[in-house]
Amino acid sequence: MEVINSKSYSFLVKPLQKFNEEVSELITEGYRLHETKVSIEEELSAFRENIKIWVNKVVEILQSSFDKQDNLFVFEFGQAHSQTFRFNIGPNVKVHLSDRVKKEKDNLREKVSYLEWNRKIIEVCDSISARNSTNFDLRAKYKMAEKLSLLLDRLYKLNDGNNYPIEMLLLENGIRLNNHGEARELAAILENNGYITTLGGLGSELHGAITVSGAMALEESLEPHKENYDEISSDQVEINRKIDSIIETLSKQDAGQEVLYEELQELKELYGQLSKKNWGQILKGKLFDIALEKLADKDVLQFIYENLTGQHLRLL
Repeated sequence: MEVINSKSYSFLVKPLQKFNEEVSELITEGYRLHETKVSIEEELSAFRENIKIWVNKVVEILQSSFDKQDNLFVFEFGQAHSQTFRFNIGPNVKVHLSDRVKKEKDNLREKVSYLEWNRKIIEVCDSISARNSTNFDLRAKYKMAEKLSLLLDRLYKLNDGNNYPIEMLLLENGIRLNNHGEARELAAILENNGYITTLGGLGSELHGAITVSGAMALEESLEPHKENYDEISSDQVEINRKIDSIIETLSKQDAGQEVLYEELQELKELYGQLSKKNWGQILKGKLFDIALEKLADKDVLQFIYENLTGQHLRLL
Protein backbone atom coordinates (compact mmCIF):
# COMPACT_ATOMS: atom_id res chain seq x y z
CA MET A 1 0.00 0.00 0.00
CA GLU A 2 1.35 3.39 -1.00
CA VAL A 3 1.28 5.95 1.81
CA ILE A 4 1.51 9.64 0.99
CA ASN A 5 3.73 11.59 3.39
CA SER A 6 3.70 15.27 4.31
CA LYS A 7 6.04 17.82 2.79
CA SER A 8 8.02 17.87 6.05
CA TYR A 9 7.64 21.50 7.00
CA SER A 10 9.51 22.46 10.14
CA PHE A 11 7.53 22.94 13.35
CA LEU A 12 7.16 26.01 15.50
CA VAL A 13 9.42 26.33 18.52
CA LYS A 14 8.02 29.75 19.34
CA PRO A 15 4.56 30.12 20.96
CA LEU A 16 1.92 30.36 18.24
CA GLN A 17 0.46 33.59 19.62
CA LYS A 18 3.85 35.32 19.64
CA PHE A 19 4.58 34.07 16.11
CA ASN A 20 1.21 35.37 14.88
CA GLU A 21 1.82 38.76 16.48
CA GLU A 22 5.27 39.11 14.92
CA VAL A 23 4.11 38.01 11.47
CA SER A 24 1.02 40.24 11.65
CA GLU A 25 3.25 43.24 12.36
CA LEU A 26 5.43 42.36 9.36
CA ILE A 27 2.34 42.00 7.16
CA THR A 28 1.11 45.43 8.23
CA GLU A 29 4.57 46.88 7.64
CA GLY A 30 4.69 45.24 4.20
CA TYR A 31 1.37 46.72 3.14
CA ARG A 32 2.44 50.13 4.43
CA LEU A 33 5.68 49.86 2.47
CA HIS A 34 3.69 48.91 -0.63
CA GLU A 35 1.93 52.29 -0.47
CA THR A 36 5.22 54.21 -0.70
CA LYS A 37 5.15 56.99 -3.31
CA VAL A 38 7.98 56.64 -5.81
CA SER A 39 8.35 59.23 -8.56
CA ILE A 40 12.13 59.68 -9.07
CA GLU A 41 15.17 57.41 -9.33
CA GLU A 42 16.46 58.30 -5.86
CA GLU A 43 13.12 57.33 -4.32
CA LEU A 44 13.19 54.02 -6.17
CA SER A 45 16.65 53.27 -4.76
CA ALA A 46 15.45 54.06 -1.24
CA PHE A 47 12.30 51.99 -1.81
CA ARG A 48 14.35 48.98 -2.87
CA GLU A 49 16.57 49.35 0.18
CA ASN A 50 13.54 49.46 2.49
CA ILE A 51 12.14 46.34 0.83
CA LYS A 52 15.47 44.60 1.40
CA ILE A 53 15.41 45.58 5.09
CA TRP A 54 11.83 44.28 5.41
CA VAL A 55 12.68 41.00 3.64
CA ASN A 56 15.63 40.46 5.99
CA LYS A 57 13.38 40.96 9.00
CA VAL A 58 10.90 38.43 7.65
CA VAL A 59 13.63 35.88 6.98
CA GLU A 60 15.01 36.38 10.48
CA ILE A 61 11.58 35.70 12.01
CA LEU A 62 11.01 32.64 9.83
CA GLN A 63 14.44 31.25 10.72
CA SER A 64 14.13 31.82 14.46
CA SER A 65 10.54 30.59 14.81
CA PHE A 66 11.03 26.99 13.63
CA ASP A 67 13.16 24.05 14.68
CA LYS A 68 15.36 24.44 11.60
CA GLN A 69 16.68 27.75 10.31
CA ASP A 70 16.92 26.38 6.80
CA ASN A 71 13.23 25.54 6.49
CA LEU A 72 10.72 25.41 3.65
CA PHE A 73 8.99 28.60 4.73
CA VAL A 74 12.22 30.57 4.29
CA PHE A 75 12.77 29.00 0.87
CA GLU A 76 9.19 29.56 -0.32
CA PHE A 77 9.19 33.16 0.91
CA GLY A 78 12.35 33.78 -1.09
CA GLN A 79 10.70 32.29 -4.17
CA ALA A 80 7.52 34.38 -3.86
CA HIS A 81 7.54 36.99 -6.59
CA SER A 82 5.25 38.35 -9.28
CA GLN A 83 4.99 36.51 -12.59
CA THR A 84 3.60 39.61 -14.33
CA PHE A 85 6.72 41.30 -15.64
CA ARG A 86 9.15 39.94 -18.18
CA PHE A 87 11.26 42.75 -19.67
CA ASN A 88 12.37 41.22 -22.97
CA ILE A 89 14.14 44.27 -24.43
CA GLY A 90 17.50 45.15 -25.88
CA PRO A 91 20.51 45.98 -23.67
CA ASN A 92 20.43 49.69 -24.52
CA VAL A 93 16.73 50.27 -23.90
CA LYS A 94 15.87 51.60 -20.43
CA VAL A 95 12.66 50.42 -18.77
CA HIS A 96 10.43 53.30 -17.71
CA LEU A 97 10.55 54.23 -14.02
CA SER A 98 6.84 53.54 -13.49
CA ASP A 99 7.24 50.00 -14.85
CA ARG A 100 10.19 49.29 -12.58
CA VAL A 101 8.29 50.64 -9.58
CA LYS A 102 5.29 48.47 -10.42
CA LYS A 103 7.50 45.40 -10.70
CA GLU A 104 9.03 46.07 -7.26
CA LYS A 105 5.58 46.63 -5.74
CA ASP A 106 4.11 43.54 -7.35
CA ASN A 107 6.97 41.40 -6.03
CA LEU A 108 6.54 42.93 -2.59
CA ARG A 109 2.80 42.25 -2.68
CA GLU A 110 3.45 38.59 -3.51
CA LYS A 111 5.72 38.23 -0.49
CA VAL A 112 3.22 39.92 1.81
CA SER A 113 0.46 37.67 0.47
CA TYR A 114 2.64 34.63 1.06
CA LEU A 115 3.12 35.66 4.69
CA GLU A 116 -0.58 36.35 5.18
CA TRP A 117 -1.69 33.08 3.59
CA ASN A 118 0.83 30.92 5.45
CA ARG A 119 0.20 32.53 8.82
CA LYS A 120 -3.34 31.15 8.54
CA ILE A 121 -2.19 27.77 7.22
CA ILE A 122 0.37 27.32 10.01
CA GLU A 123 -2.27 27.98 12.66
CA VAL A 124 -4.49 25.10 11.47
CA CYS A 125 -1.74 22.55 10.72
CA ASP A 126 -1.07 20.70 13.96
CA SER A 127 2.17 19.09 12.79
CA ILE A 128 3.56 22.62 12.45
CA SER A 129 1.93 24.58 15.26
CA ALA A 130 0.79 21.97 17.82
CA ARG A 131 3.16 19.04 17.45
CA ASN A 132 3.60 18.42 21.18
CA SER A 133 -0.11 18.50 22.01
CA THR A 134 -1.50 16.34 19.18
CA ASN A 135 -1.85 12.57 19.20
CA PHE A 136 -0.58 11.75 15.71
CA ASP A 137 -0.70 7.98 16.32
CA LEU A 138 -4.46 8.37 16.76
CA ARG A 139 -4.75 10.66 13.72
CA ALA A 140 -2.97 8.07 11.54
CA LYS A 141 -5.76 5.60 12.36
CA TYR A 142 -8.62 7.93 11.48
CA LYS A 143 -11.47 6.36 9.55
CA MET A 144 -13.00 8.09 6.54
CA ALA A 145 -15.71 9.92 8.47
CA GLU A 146 -13.10 11.31 10.87
CA LYS A 147 -10.91 12.43 7.97
CA LEU A 148 -13.88 14.23 6.42
CA SER A 149 -14.73 15.95 9.69
CA LEU A 150 -11.15 17.12 10.21
CA LEU A 151 -10.86 18.47 6.66
CA LEU A 152 -14.14 20.36 6.94
CA ASP A 153 -13.10 21.72 10.34
CA ARG A 154 -9.83 23.09 8.95
CA LEU A 155 -11.54 24.71 5.97
CA TYR A 156 -14.07 26.20 8.40
CA LYS A 157 -11.27 27.80 10.40
CA LEU A 158 -9.81 29.15 7.14
CA ASN A 159 -13.16 30.50 5.93
CA ASP A 160 -12.07 33.79 4.34
CA GLY A 161 -13.07 33.37 0.70
CA ASN A 162 -9.72 31.92 -0.36
CA ASN A 163 -8.98 28.36 -1.47
CA TYR A 164 -6.54 26.23 0.51
CA PRO A 165 -4.58 23.04 -0.34
CA ILE A 166 -6.62 19.96 0.50
CA GLU A 167 -3.77 17.47 0.63
CA MET A 168 -1.60 19.70 2.81
CA LEU A 169 -4.43 20.25 5.31
CA LEU A 170 -4.78 16.49 5.66
CA LEU A 171 -1.11 15.51 5.74
CA GLU A 172 0.04 18.34 8.01
CA ASN A 173 -2.62 17.33 10.51
CA GLY A 174 -1.33 13.78 10.73
CA ILE A 175 -3.85 12.16 8.40
CA ARG A 176 -2.61 9.04 6.64
CA LEU A 177 -3.41 9.03 2.91
CA ASN A 178 -3.21 5.60 1.32
CA ASN A 179 -2.87 6.79 -2.28
CA HIS A 180 -2.50 9.92 -4.38
CA GLY A 181 -6.21 10.02 -5.15
CA GLU A 182 -7.55 9.84 -1.60
CA ALA A 183 -7.41 13.58 -0.90
CA ARG A 184 -9.42 14.24 -4.06
CA GLU A 185 -11.94 11.51 -3.17
CA LEU A 186 -12.45 12.97 0.31
CA ALA A 187 -12.88 16.43 -1.16
CA ALA A 188 -15.34 15.06 -3.72
CA ILE A 189 -17.54 13.61 -0.98
CA LEU A 190 -17.71 16.97 0.76
CA GLU A 191 -18.27 18.76 -2.54
CA ASN A 192 -21.05 16.36 -3.59
CA ASN A 193 -22.80 17.16 -0.33
CA GLY A 194 -22.47 20.88 -1.04
CA TYR A 195 -20.09 21.44 1.87
CA ILE A 196 -17.07 22.72 -0.08
CA THR A 197 -16.05 23.93 -3.52
CA THR A 198 -12.79 22.87 -5.16
CA LEU A 199 -10.47 24.01 -7.90
CA GLY A 200 -7.21 22.76 -9.34
CA GLY A 201 -5.85 19.40 -10.38
CA LEU A 202 -4.58 16.30 -8.65
CA GLY A 203 -2.69 15.89 -5.40
CA SER A 204 -1.14 19.01 -3.97
CA GLU A 205 -2.69 21.15 -6.73
CA LEU A 206 -6.24 20.59 -5.43
CA HIS A 207 -7.55 23.50 -3.36
CA GLY A 208 -10.87 24.03 -1.62
CA ALA A 209 -13.06 26.43 0.34
CA ILE A 210 -15.98 25.78 2.66
CA THR A 211 -19.50 26.79 1.63
CA VAL A 212 -22.29 28.24 3.77
CA SER A 213 -23.91 24.80 3.83
CA GLY A 214 -20.64 23.27 4.98
CA ALA A 215 -20.21 25.83 7.74
CA MET A 216 -23.78 25.24 8.92
CA ALA A 217 -23.32 21.46 8.88
CA LEU A 218 -20.14 21.70 10.94
CA GLU A 219 -21.68 24.12 13.44
CA GLU A 220 -24.64 21.78 13.83
CA SER A 221 -22.36 18.79 14.38
CA LEU A 222 -20.50 20.66 17.12
CA GLU A 223 -23.67 21.37 19.09
CA PRO A 224 -24.19 19.11 22.11
CA HIS A 225 -26.25 16.18 20.87
CA LYS A 226 -27.23 12.84 22.27
CA GLU A 227 -28.80 10.23 20.04
CA ASN A 228 -32.23 9.12 21.27
CA TYR A 229 -33.37 5.78 19.94
CA ASP A 230 -36.51 5.55 22.08
CA GLU A 231 -38.73 6.26 19.06
CA ILE A 232 -37.55 3.09 17.32
CA SER A 233 -40.48 0.70 17.23
CA SER A 234 -40.49 -2.17 19.75
CA ASP A 235 -42.39 -4.37 17.30
CA GLN A 236 -40.44 -6.61 14.89
CA VAL A 237 -43.43 -6.69 12.53
CA GLU A 238 -43.59 -2.90 12.46
CA ILE A 239 -39.84 -2.61 11.77
CA ASN A 240 -40.12 -5.12 8.93
CA ARG A 241 -43.08 -3.19 7.50
CA LYS A 242 -41.16 0.10 7.64
CA ILE A 243 -38.09 -1.37 5.96
CA ASP A 244 -40.21 -2.98 3.23
CA SER A 245 -41.99 0.34 2.69
CA ILE A 246 -38.64 2.19 2.44
CA ILE A 247 -37.28 -0.28 -0.10
CA GLU A 248 -40.49 -0.06 -2.15
CA THR A 249 -40.42 3.74 -2.13
CA LEU A 250 -36.75 3.93 -3.12
CA SER A 251 -37.21 1.30 -5.83
CA LYS A 252 -40.05 3.26 -7.41
CA GLN A 253 -37.90 6.40 -7.39
CA ASP A 254 -34.83 4.47 -8.59
CA ALA A 255 -33.05 6.10 -5.64
CA GLY A 256 -31.16 3.14 -4.23
CA GLN A 257 -28.82 0.31 -5.16
CA GLU A 258 -28.91 -3.40 -4.42
CA VAL A 259 -26.23 -3.04 -1.74
CA LEU A 260 -28.42 -0.57 0.13
CA TYR A 261 -31.41 -2.92 -0.02
CA GLU A 262 -29.29 -5.82 1.22
CA GLU A 263 -28.12 -3.76 4.19
CA LEU A 264 -31.71 -2.90 5.05
CA GLN A 265 -32.75 -6.55 4.85
CA GLU A 266 -29.88 -7.45 7.18
CA LEU A 267 -31.20 -4.91 9.69
CA LYS A 268 -34.42 -6.90 9.90
CA GLU A 269 -32.47 -9.94 11.02
CA LEU A 270 -30.41 -7.97 13.55
CA TYR A 271 -33.40 -6.25 15.14
CA GLY A 272 -34.42 -9.05 17.49
CA GLN A 273 -30.85 -9.68 18.62
CA LEU A 274 -29.93 -6.16 19.76
CA SER A 275 -31.14 -3.36 21.98
CA LYS A 276 -32.72 -0.34 20.32
CA LYS A 277 -29.59 1.69 20.97
CA ASN A 278 -27.21 -0.86 19.46
CA TRP A 279 -29.51 -1.46 16.51
CA GLY A 280 -29.75 2.30 15.89
CA GLN A 281 -25.98 2.66 16.07
CA ILE A 282 -25.48 -0.15 13.53
CA LEU A 283 -28.05 1.49 11.25
CA LYS A 284 -26.20 4.78 11.49
CA GLY A 285 -22.85 3.10 10.80
CA LYS A 286 -24.22 1.37 7.71
CA LEU A 287 -25.60 4.66 6.37
CA PHE A 288 -22.25 6.34 6.96
CA ASP A 289 -20.50 3.60 4.97
CA ILE A 290 -23.02 3.95 2.15
CA ALA A 291 -22.47 7.72 2.12
CA LEU A 292 -18.70 7.25 1.87
CA GLU A 293 -19.11 4.77 -0.98
CA LYS A 294 -21.49 7.24 -2.67
CA LEU A 295 -24.08 4.49 -3.11
CA ALA A 296 -26.98 6.81 -2.24
CA ASP A 297 -27.71 10.52 -1.96
CA LYS A 298 -27.68 12.28 1.38
CA ASP A 299 -31.45 12.90 1.17
CA VAL A 300 -32.07 9.18 0.73
CA LEU A 301 -30.02 8.33 3.81
CA GLN A 302 -31.84 11.00 5.81
CA PHE A 303 -35.15 9.53 4.67
CA ILE A 304 -34.17 6.03 5.83
CA TYR A 305 -32.79 7.13 9.20
CA GLU A 306 -35.71 9.40 10.07
CA ASN A 307 -38.28 6.76 9.13
CA LEU A 308 -36.64 4.10 11.28
CA THR A 309 -35.48 6.16 14.28
CA GLY A 310 -37.45 9.40 14.24
CA GLN A 311 -34.11 11.25 14.46
CA HIS A 312 -32.19 13.54 12.11
CA LEU A 313 -29.06 11.93 10.66
CA ARG A 314 -25.85 13.88 11.19
CA LEU A 315 -23.41 12.83 8.52
CA LEU A 316 -20.50 14.73 10.12
